[in-house]
Amino acid sequence: MKVSEINFGDIDANDESLRYPQIFADYFLNDKEFVEELTSKFKFLVLGRKGTGKTALGRFIEVKSKKDPTTFVKFLSFKQFPFNDMFDMENKSEASPNQYKSAWNWVILTQLGLSLIENQNLINDENVIKLSKFFENNYGTLKIDSKKIIEDTKKRKFTVSAKEILSYENEKSHKQESGKYYEYIDDLESTIKNVNTTDCECRHFLIFDELDEAFRLSRKKYNDTLISLIKVANELNNSFYALGRPYKIMVLLRSDIFKTLNDTDLNKIKHGSAIELDWYQDVRKPEESRLVNLINLRINKSLGLNKEVNSWVKIFPVNIYDDKTSFKFVLEKTRHIPRDIVQYCKECQKLAKDDTKFSKAAVLSAEKKYSEYFRDEIRNELKGYYSDEKIDQLFLVLARVGNENFTIVDFSKALADFDELKNEDSKKLLTLMFEHNMVENVSVRKGKTFFESAYRNESLSANFDYAFCIHKGLRKVLNLRYIGQ
Repeated sequence: MKVSEINFGDIDANDESLRYPQIFADYFLNDKEFVEELTSKFKFLVLGRKGTGKTALGRFIEVKSKKDPTTFVKFLSFKQFPFNDMFDMENKSEASPNQYKSAWNWVILTQLGLSLIENQNLINDENVIKLSKFFENNYGTLKIDSKKIIEDTKKRKFTVSAKEILSYENEKSHKQESGKYYEYIDDLESTIKNVNTTDCECRHFLIFDELDEAFRLSRKKYNDTLISLIKVANELNNSFYALGRPYKIMVLLRSDIFKTLNDTDLNKIKHGSAIELDWYQDVRKPEESRLVNLINLRINKSLGLNKEVNSWVKIFPVNIYDDKTSFKFVLEKTRHIPRDIVQYCKECQKLAKDDTKFSKAAVLSAEKKYSEYFRDEIRNELKGYYSDEKIDQLFLVLARVGNENFTIVDFSKALADFDELKNEDSKKLLTLMFEHNMVENVSVRKGKTFFESAYRNESLSANFDYAFCIHKGLRKVLNLRYIGQ
């Protein structure tokens, strides 16, 4: 057995699921039964930081559906979505933040209608036939993605034959009636709800992902679009459930972005209908971490071993230092998320070549390239909060404050030397850096050192009464030496 034979997986679930769908499905850790909660119960909102597995969860549902003729999944990426066009489609009769609910209703219902048309068990259903004619008459095709829906809907009126399409009624039954999209939302929803899905025992899921791409745009409008989407998904899901319709809309969203949203309904939706992906566990028992289970699963699948085998100890050295196991050493460089620990393993693998296990030297040397990855991940995550120039200077400030613990006063003094940051509120900056795991709070109480960080508890805020320290994942790339180990 060579460590080069191990497939630790890809840190991008989109790429892995599309390139190697069966391997991706085999390597997916569903130990908390989140898939069942999303597909069979009331949960629809998935929250988690970058790298926690939101996309992997959605893609797993999609991949599994390929082998189930009764399950139809549309995985909708909004990476290139024209949010600016959606901003122009606001319903001015609705108060903020609900002015985009009509637009999201249209996107969801059109995609759901297209999904029903793809179901061969429903081709003779009169309502599905109505839907097919409506899309062909107005879009000229049944191959319509969310981007086209918004771009076409914004610039045109729709025509609907009262006799043939949807449930629109007019005394001149053969006349083509034209109107704005929102005039047909109720008819479209009614037609979809009237589809007879009882006999085919099918399920239709829409999964919304990569909604953070517009975070750099108008923050107020962007936040309102997300609130509108969450509320529409919740309302439609409840309506479908009440009627016994097997339709479900799922929304995957970064938890740090969700925290910036505010609406009277969001808290109850979060606590009643959200799944929160949190991989952090008690670091005093690292061997019981779910992240160990994830890596063991991938090693064992690669090597054909029993899934219960603890393979970490077979390929990693037991200890890196006398008082620190290899897993604890690696774990403290991460934000306790799958993406980080997978990347560290892959960096070790590059150095091990044809070895049968990772040497202590390989684990230590891998930290340099991993630290570059870690910096770039945080840099990407901060996109939308500040300009690229300011983000880059934040890392330079950290290099300036150095190895020792530092206070808000030390940090403020360091800012003064950087043109892009010297006029910024130091507490606001340090709070952002804490929330995105660039820094942690550190304190000594009763002779013991305590660390508090956002990845340990996302509800924590930076405490300016305590000192701060730089996350260990950044130390190599900032060229900082370690104090102790």
